[in-house]
Formats: sequence, structure tokens, C-alpha cells
Amino acid sequence: MRGASHSAGVHALRGLTCRSASSAFAVGLAVFLCGCDDTSKGPHSSGSATTSASADGVASGAPGVAPSRSAELLPSGIRSPDATTSPEIAIANFDGQFEQLERALKAKPDDLVFLRPTVGAYLDQVTYFGKMNAIERVLELAERATNTNPKEPKAFFLRSSGRSMIHDFKAALADLDEAKRLGANEYELAPKRAVIAMALGNYDAAEPVFAEEVKRFPNLNSLGLHAVCLGHMGKTAQAEAAFQAAEATYRDVSPFAIAWLYFNRAELWQRAGDAERARALYTIVVERLPSFARAAIHLSELLPPARGKPFVEKVLPTSDDPEVSSALFLMNEALTPGSGKAHLERATKRYDELMAKYPLAFADHVAEFHLHATKDSKKAAEAAKINFANRKTAESFDLYVEALVAAGDVKMACQVADEAAEFKYPTRALRLQRMAAYRACGKPALADALATGLPASKP
Repeated sequence: MRGASHSAGVHALRGLTCRSASSAFAVGLAVFLCGCDDTSKGPHSSGSATTSASADGVASGAPGVAPSRSAELLPSGIRSPDATTSPEIAIANFDGQFEQLERALKAKPDDLVFLRPTVGAYLDQVTYFGKMNAIERVLELAERATNTNPKEPKAFFLRSSGRSMIHDFKAALADLDEAKRLGANEYELAPKRAVIAMALGNYDAAEPVFAEEVKRFPNLNSLGLHAVCLGHMGKTAQAEAAFQAAEATYRDVSPFAIAWLYFNRAELWQRAGDAERARALYTIVVERLPSFARAAIHLSELLPPARGKPFVEKVLPTSDDPEVSSALFLMNEALTPGSGKAHLERATKRYDELMAKYPLAFADHVAEFHLHATKDSKKAAEAAKINFANRKTAESFDLYVEALVAAGDVKMACQVADEAAEFKYPTRALRLQRMAAYRACGKPALADALATGLPASKP
């Protein structure tokens, strides 16, 4: 977790990675893996849960519809998306659909027709509402699917999505191999493998597959995933164009899909060091879906604590994500030292629970938490090492180097910084962390070389 008081510094540039766009765990990507919905609709059919506000209702400015501000020019030339269903109605409809799915599944507990959308709905709970308790239910249902449908490829897609969600990528890929053995075709398998490749930092393998998917199915999902991948490759202008193209294909009024798209677009600009543009995009997300815990946290980190705190407080009653409590601890401490103790205790307990169950999924968040909240650099380095061993991304390099320097292991920090030099797509934040490592271990010339041509960030 990055300190609220460091919003203009290195930490604000990293972007949280455990449930970020770079990983299959996050914001809609695990749903793509399981094939829980029609891919023409974007992230899970929670989008369809909100369509009770009709297109006619949107056009006429009917009650219950978030007003369109598409003509309003926001900072950095960003235009707000067209009107979507109000968050209250969208969430109520989602909850109603969720209850219907659970009832149907209770009647036919082994039927993939009901298992797949129910898993998708639980994944949406994790994504859009920060409900970490839903992870256990996803894994339970995914395991049931393969046990009761051992010859059905889609059952293994489902389990692959659950395993990707907890960052067990080797097992997730093994499930895709089993699906292939059972008859799944390469058109189904290739994009699912590409999502995992992207989570692992292998963007060169993932990008051509996403580009091909865009040619075959130019919709919000395919264009959005391609945009995310291009962004991680440092192709910011191309990624922004792909995000805009993705939005242009969208014909629904659901705030969920728009929130997914704008969250990932905001992360693109946050990684690129344009905090102003990222703030504007995150603001759109929380306006359309205030319950989106990840967006509220990211937005709060780009604002002064007094302004950011209310956004995070809104999600506290509905989310059991310890990142929420961690963010509130840091903001409270920045505003009134000593006032965040209860949030710190809550976050510590919850992180311990989640780390014991899902170490690969939460290692990076635990490392951030101990770096910036508890100040336990040893625990931070241990957790960052687990994350780094599991996947090699700019963010995992960045976090491990920072944790090693904080723990005083500057020799290892410089070794990892040297290894990061071979990573093809470094971020600005990674370059800054490598500079800090080289200065700490007595190699200022290497640090100075990295500083040459380093673009300045926008506040």
C-alpha cells in the first residue's frame, strides 16, 4: 500500500498489481478466462443485470439513470462516458440476479449452465465490491465443476479462472492443457493463455493474440484487453486509442463495464506518470460505481488525504479487502497521527488470514502493506520475494527492489536491479527504484545513467 502522503512520489506511480489490470486476478480478467459470459458484453454479465433502465430511459433523462456528461470536457481532454444506469439500480439488479443464480444452482448444483454464471457473479463481487470472502466460493464451485463434469472442457476453463484469480498460474495453465486434451479448440484457448501470459509479464506473447482477437471480435473485451497489454508494453498512445475504440463499441447502459474500462485506462496513465489524467478517469469510475473499492483506493492515493478519505470510507461497509483499512489507516495518520490504530489492526488481521490461504495472490499487497503501514521491511521483503518468484513484471521488480533496499539488503537489491535491466518493458517507477538501489549499494554512475532522459511525472 502506498502512503497517502506520497501521492506525487514513486509510490503513487506504481499502481497496485495484485488485482490490477496486469493480472488475471483483477478487474474482469478471470471472468474472461472462465468464459462465464458472452464475450461480446464485456466483463461478466453483471452488465446485463443493469439493463432494466432502458436505452429510451437514458435518452429521456429518466430517474435512476446517471446523467450523461459526454459533452463536458474534463482535465487532459477526457470526455465523460455516455449515461449509464444509476449505481443504486445497477447494484440492486446485480443482487437480484445473484440471488436467482444461487437458487438455480441449489436446484442443479452440478450443472455448468448455472455454475459458470454463478462463478462469474462471485468474481464480480471480488472485482467491483472488494469482497474477498467470495474467493473461497469461486474456488469451491470451480472445483465442483471439474469433479462433476470431468470430460467437459468448459469445466476446466472455470477452474483455470479460479486458479488464475489466486495467481496459481502454473495450475491454471495445466487446466487449459486439460481442456485442450478434452477437445477445446485453439480459438478458445489462445486468448485465455494470453491473459495468463500478460499476468506473468510476457507481453510479447500475449499482444499478437489479443490483436487477432480484436480482428475477429472487435468488442469491449477484446479491445480492452489489447489496450491493457499495449499499456504494459509502454505503448501508451496506442493503448489509449484502443480504450477509446473499446468504449465506442459499447451499446449497453451498465456502469460495470464502463467502470472496468475506465479503471484500466486510469491505471495506464498512472503508470505513465500522468496523475492528472489518472485522477480524472478514476473519478469517472467512482461516480459510476462508488462501490468499486479498487478505484476508490487508487483515486484516494492521488488526492490529499482529506479529499481522498471519503471515497474509501464509502466502500468500508461493503468490502472486506484489507487494502481499504490500510488506506484509511494511512490517511488518518496523515491527518491526525495516532488516529488510525483500529484500521491498522483490522488490516493486519485480514492480511494474515488472506496470506495464509492465498499467498501468491496477496504477496505483493502484503509487501506494500508492511513497507508503508507497519514499516516492517523484513516482512515486506519476504512477501515481495514470493511475488517476484511467481511472475516477472515491472511491478514485481519494482516492489522487490524497494523492499530489499528498505530491509538493508542492498547487495541483493542491486542484483535484482541488474536483472531488471533485461526486462523489456520497464516503467518509470521501476527506473526510479533501480536508481535508489544503485545509490544504496555504491554505484552512483549506474543511477546517473538511468536518470538520463527520465521523463518528469505530471502532478
